[in-house]
Amino acid sequence: MPNIPPVKAVYAMLFTLAEPTTIVIGSLGSIRLSKRIYAYIGSARGFGGLRARVRHHLRRPKRRMHWHIDYITVNPAFKPLKLVYIETGMDLEEKLVERILSTNHYNVAVRGFGSSDKKSISHLLVCESNSIDYCLRVLVESIKIYGEPKVVDL
Repeated sequence: MPNIPPVKAVYAMLFTLAEPTTIVIGSLGSIRLSKRIYAYIGSARGFGGLRARVRHHLRRPKRRMHWHIDYITVNPAFKPLKLVYIETGMDLEEKLVERILSTNHYNVAVRGFGSSDKKSISHLLVCESNSIDYCLRVLVESIKIYGEPKVVDL
């Protein structure tokens, strides 16, 4: 487990899928994801903060499927890459999604994913580049307007 502090935060988890994958996710139904680089946008403001949230995301198998992202993170094709975050107790997920999409370097991967409690179109975005460094740089630049981003290898 990477060294992640138990702080309140908004974050982007960068990951790839090693192969095209079809996943059944509750009310979203069956979704098909390509072999691409993705960013999942989330917040961690509850007990245990960011450390607990990321630990849950990376745990395999999971005791309980709580969020849409859980259905992807338990899939063998899931390969976590980086975590970009800022410490904040503010609810910035929607603003961060809008900011990332406005760069035109990310697109919505699945409408409604991870955003059933928000007005965001989705919290799962797909990078238009196949370069991890490029996709990461876009995330860092996008989150920078809200605070000093930290990057952790997953």
